[in-house]
Amino acid sequence: MCRHPTARRCELRALGAILDSLALPELRLILDLGAGQGYLSENLLTSYLAEGGSVCAVDAAEEMLCQIRPCARVRTALCKLDALPLESGSVDLAVSLAVFHHVTNKKQVLREASRVLRPGTPLVIADVADRTSTQAFFDSVVKEHCDTGHDFDFLDPEWIQLLATAAGLRLVS
Repeated sequence: MCRHPTARRCELRALGAILDSLALPELRLILDLGAGQGYLSENLLTSYLAEGGSVCAVDAAEEMLCQIRPCARVRTALCKLDALPLESGSVDLAVSLAVFHHVTNKKQVLREASRVLRPGTPLVIADVADRTSTQAFFDSVVKEHCDTGHDFDFLDPEWIQLLATAAGLRLVS
C-alpha cells in the first residue's frame, strides 16, 4: 500500500457508498476489524468519525499493526478477532474490509462483533463473495503469487445468513 496507495481506491469508494447509505449518527467509536496496515482506519477516521471519537484498529498480526501511522485518534489492539478487548455495547460501527475470508472461526468472530456493538448499530463486512470472478482470481492468480498461500473460505449468501443468525445479527445486504 505504501508503494501503490491508490491501488484499492475503488474498494474504499464502494464501501463509502454503503456507509453513506446507512445514514449513520455521530460515531464516537469505530472498530476496524482486521485492520492490517490501517489504510481503512485512516479513511474511517477522516470520513465518518465524530470530533473527539476514535477508531480502534484490531488485527492478529503485529507486523501489520506496527505499520499503522501513529495518530492520536487511532488506537491499535493486537488480538484475535474472536476476543476483542472492548466493552460490550461500546462500538458505534464495525467494519471489516477484505479480511473475512481469512477468518477461520467466522461464527465466533460475528458473535464477538455483536457483543461489542451497541444495539442496532451495524457491522459491515465487505469481502469477496464465493463463486464470483473475483473469487476465481483469488484462487488462481493471487494464490499463485502469495507467499503464504491463499486458500480460504469465501462467503456465499446462504452461509452468511446462517452465520448472522447464529451470532444474533440481522443480515442486510
